[in-house]
Amino acid sequence: MAAAAAAIAVLALVGGASGRSSDMPQTANWSNWGGTLDQNRYSTLDQITPSNVAQMGRVFTADLNKFVPGIKKGQQSYPVVVNGTAYFTSADDQVFAVNATTGDLLWKYAPDNLATFKNYGIVANRGLAYCNGRLFISQLDMKLVALRPADGKVLAEAALGHPAVEELRRVARADPERPRRVPQPLGAATVPDERPAEDATQA
Repeated sequence: MAAAAAAIAVLALVGGASGRSSDMPQTANWSNWGGTLDQNRYSTLDQITPSNVAQMGRVFTADLNKFVPGIKKGQQSYPVVVNGTAYFTSADDQVFAVNATTGDLLWKYAPDNLATFKNYGIVANRGLAYCNGRLFISQLDMKLVALRPADGKVLAEAALGHPAVEELRRVARADPERPRRVPQPLGAATVPDERPAEDATQA
């Protein structure tokens, strides 16, 4: 999902039930890059149909410039949605949690070495993964960081060269369909990618 002018826009049926998270079934969760562990990118929700699609409109816009004044324009990220909260990232590995109904900011996370990331020339980040009650981001400093979804607290971090991380990556490489540049759940663990972001020249 591309976020033009450093904002995230969310569409839904205006005035309809799909604007209320309390009405959403558990299958409304979109907990990783492709929606499901097999990355089929398919939602079983059926509230949007050919007969009512014309009623869709903007529910809210989350303006990253209000969350972080001066943040770089043209951010690109793939949101995940878990239990009524939307989580997305910026190009410099900041993480934002917003109420998926109202767009209100719940918390934000910034790496301790954020200032060094601003010189990387990166404009895209492929987002987070959710697994076993944790959010995972693969950072530009080659670390896999686990965050608590409720408040963004760092629960754990590991360098991508750690033996356990390398073994997970070795197993994941056997799957040629594994998407790049975003952590992927693998059983009870999460597999990082050694290329956590990309520049504008890459597809």
